[in-house]
Amino acid sequence: MKTHLDSNGLSLLKKGQKGLVHAVFSRLGLIVLLFALQLMVLFSMFRWFEEFLPHILGGTALFTAFMVLYLLNGRLDPTAKLTWLIVIMLLPVFGALLYWYTQSDIGHRALKERFRQLTEQTRQFIFLEYFIVDEGLMWGRILEILARKAAEGVDVRVMYDGTCEFSTLPHDYPKRLKQLGIACKMFAPVTPFVSTHYNYRDHRKILVIDGHTAFNGGVNLADEYINHIIKFGHWKDTAVMLKGEAVKSFTLMFLQMWGLGEKNPEFDRFCPENHRAAYVTGMRRGCRHERRTEL
Repeated sequence: MKTHLDSNGLSLLKKGQKGLVHAVFSRLGLIVLLFALQLMVLFSMFRWFEEFLPHILGGTALFTAFMVLYLLNGRLDPTAKLTWLIVIMLLPVFGALLYWYTQSDIGHRALKERFRQLTEQTRQFIFLEYFIVDEGLMWGRILEILARKAAEGVDVRVMYDGTCEFSTLPHDYPKRLKQLGIACKMFAPVTPFVSTHYNYRDHRKILVIDGHTAFNGGVNLADEYINHIIKFGHWKDTAVMLKGEAVKSFTLMFLQMWGLGEKNPEFDRFCPENHRAAYVTGMRRGCRHERRTEL
């Protein structure tokens, strides 16, 4: 970069690099020219489509009317219907495309397929810890894979919250899973005694596969989470897949909860010696805390 030192001090521009003439033949002039060409093209397109404008407006009106009738007769929650009606009436084409995209559940289907592929490839262990588990299509397909992997010698463990006993699963469900070779525990199962312990629930949604892949998010193992059944309108929740170092913490979190009440937690079995220190987020006495666990 050349500099110029004169009585006015240091300058980075040569004389003549300012003013209207320089602006016309500079990058700014090129930008202005391109803007002008784009405006001319847009104006020409509007003029060309001018004779088709009544057809376009008529088609848009018919399309909007069709979408309004479709939404009014759909199974969406009334609040969701009102929101989509406003969006589609203001932006018919964009609103309709956005509606069909959200209803297609592309992300859910891709996540379920990835989930299936990874569980099929498991060689060592599968840990599942969920707040809600309910028999149906979603859990049935997963359970089929888990039973097959357990028969192959994979260590399969399932843990769910004890409140499932109120509405989704019977009290002896862990024994039924045990017959399939799947170890199962309920967190804080229901007992016939009054206790403040019922306030402490396990809301985690964790899946760990062989210590290298983990899933976490808001998706429970029940059909309303894949919209196979409709309980509260169209349901859309979020989950993420993690790989790498972060998975160690999920393995330890599961083992920490699984080992509550046990004298010898199984950290050594699933955590290599050189990875025996990790950050764990857990629950103790009803308080969420994060601590560094030395194993």
